[in-house]
Order: sequence, then structure tokens, then C-alpha cells
Amino acid sequence: MICKQKLAELTKCYCVAGFDDDTGTHILVASEKDYPCYMFSLQGEREETLWETPGGVMSMVQVPGVKDCLLATRKFYSPNDSKDAYIAAIYREGAGWKEHTLCALPHVHRFDIIPVGDTLYLFAATLLSRRDIKDDWSFPGKVYVGPLPQDLRTGGLDLKVVQEGLLMNHGYTSRMVGGQLTPVIATANGIFAYTPVQDEKGGLTWRSQRLLADPASEVRFLDLDGDGQEEMITLSPFHGDTLRVYAKKASQWVLVYEYEEKIPFAHALCSFHRFGKPGAVIGHRKDAQKLLYLYWQDGDYRVDTLDTGVGSANALAFTRDGKEILISANREINEVAMYWFEEEDANAKI
Repeated sequence: MICKQKLAELTKCYCVAGFDDDTGTHILVASEKDYPCYMFSLQGEREETLWETPGGVMSMVQVPGVKDCLLATRKFYSPNDSKDAYIAAIYREGAGWKEHTLCALPHVHRFDIIPVGDTLYLFAATLLSRRDIKDDWSFPGKVYVGPLPQDLRTGGLDLKVVQEGLLMNHGYTSRMVGGQLTPVIATANGIFAYTPVQDEKGGLTWRSQRLLADPASEVRFLDLDGDGQEEMITLSPFHGDTLRVYAKKASQWVLVYEYEEKIPFAHALCSFHRFGKPGAVIGHRKDAQKLLYLYWQDGDYRVDTLDTGVGSANALAFTRDGKEILISANREINEVAMYWFEEEDANAKI
């Protein structure tokens, strides 16, 4: 059975990330609007507030190998209110946290930090490039890449455009391919992967490959059926209502499953193991606003309902005492919640 613990109220909670320091692993949850970012322990206790404002946090990523610094997007409040968005370094100083702006990047939605050799690169995706009229999609988004500065407290970013013309450039994940962490984006143009390649002059370029032509809003890779090969799980189209699973057949990704129910404003998507077996959590933000669980059993894909009426924007799994817990930003009810699986006859107390 699924168990739940409410951790906090946080207006328009949106982004969930992990943060490791000398005391262990912590959970970060930040708001889409002008509200705080909270840090929690793996037991669900609220430990501190990293900032009160500004919000507009679509992504947060700890800098690899650095125990007192993370990067975060700021001031992306909605597609119609994101022209002032930027990426900041948030670092611990004394008993509190300070911020340094690394770059202004209008409409930046997702980003990650990708190690290539001994260099850390920022990989950033903008949802769109410009908006003069509400709900206008005339200016597609782009992908940018640039090396992180040595000093994140004072340095800046020199970003180069890797690809443009990406309509509704919304979803992001990464996966290991041939020992290299590879960024993957989900757009109305399809799903694209980016591989760093050394050019003839010793410089680094990023090769783009379209994995799937179908439009998508989110994407994750997970071996659900246990055959040793990852499946591709998508939510489509942009802020859409369809859950699909694709399998790699030869060199093509082929649709193998589509959930029969429509899930309007599908948004949250992450892996979550139940008693060691892989599955995926899906949250949608309209109508029933369910939190769903996709898994493989008895030769078929199945979907269970974990919660209803919560409208999860994003979720992320953490490992605690050898077992996974799920942290969900239940945006539509302003709730940060923890979920975990227990055997039917087990005591559900933490």
C-alpha cells in the first residue's frame, strides 16, 4: 500500500531536488511563484529556508563535487512571465545562503550540469525565445551550452547556442550513454539527445540526435520490463494528456503502450521503485489531478493510483535506509508531500 506524510505547505510548490553535504542527503523544494525554497531531511523534517524570494524556480542542480553550492533558475513565473529569468549560483556563507547571478537567460526552463572530462558544462533549455503577446509561440526555444566558471561566487557564463527552432522546449532528463552523461530534451518537435564530441581542433561540439519525432512535454528512460534495455516514457503533447511507453527496436523507438485514460495537464514524471522493482510516477494538474504509478507486471504495463486531487508539478525519489521515498510538489494544493510503499500488513509509521 502507499503511505503519505504531508511535510509542509508551500504556495505553488514546483521544483524538487537533492542536495548532499557533510551531514548527508537533503531535499530541496522551491516555488514557481514568489515564495520560499525549503530544505528537508530524509525523515521529512524542515531544516532551513534557503531563500524567501524571488521564486520562479523551474530547476535546481547541485554543483558536482561542491558541498555548499547549487544552481537555480529564478523569475520564471509562467510562459507569459519569464523574460526576466536568470540562472544563479546559491552558496552557503556562514549560517545562511547567498546568491550570485551567473547569467540572464530569458525564458530558461530546464538546465543541468554535465561533466565532460575534467570540465563541467551548463546545459540550458529555453521554453521559448521571446513573447510579445500572451500565449504566443512564434519564437521557439533554444539549447545553450557553456563551461561553468571556476569561481561560482564571482564568475559568469559564456553560453553558445547549440540548437534553435525548438517549439515548446519543456522537458528534460539525462541518461548514461557509453559512459557519458547525455542530456535529453522533450519538445513539440520531438525528443532530442546531445552528445559532446571533440572536433579536429581539440574543441568541443555538441551533436544533436532526434530520438523520436512525436511531440512530448516530458521524457524519462527506465527499464520497466526487466529485459536489460531502457524504455522511453513520455507525457505528450505539451502540457498534454497522454502517457506513452516506447521500446527500442533495432535503431528505432517504437510505441508499445499508451495509457487508456486521458490525464489533462500531465506534468510530473520520475522513476520510483516499489520493493526494488522499477516504476514511474506521473502527476497531472487538471481534472482528477491524480498521482499515478506505471509499472510492469505479468507481461503487461499497469497503472495504479497513488493519490487523487493533488496536482503534482514535479516529483523525485530519494533513498532512505535502503528504501525509496518519493517527494512530490503537489502544486495545485500547495503541499509538499512524502510517499512510500509498505507491505499491506506493515506498520506505516516512519
